[in-house]
Amino acid sequence: MTYVVRAAGDPSLLDLAMQREIAAIDPEQPIYDVRTMDDYLARTTSRRRFQTTVLGAFGAIAVLLAGTG
Repeated sequence: MTYVVRAAGDPSLLDLAMQREIAAIDPEQPIYDVRTMDDYLARTTSRRRFQTTVLGAFGAIAVLLAGTG
């Protein structure tokens, strides 16, 4: 189960408050891997970003070799 919480301020300050509220509703509910949406998006897009960077580097090398050859 995943919860998404929108915060007006610093989201890291809400970590303990969210854990308290969830524990008040269901003390048996495990809480783990709390992170911001920016961290989540960075983690999910890191592989594609790396692949695009490598592909761009190969493309730049190909253009450089074609220009010198």
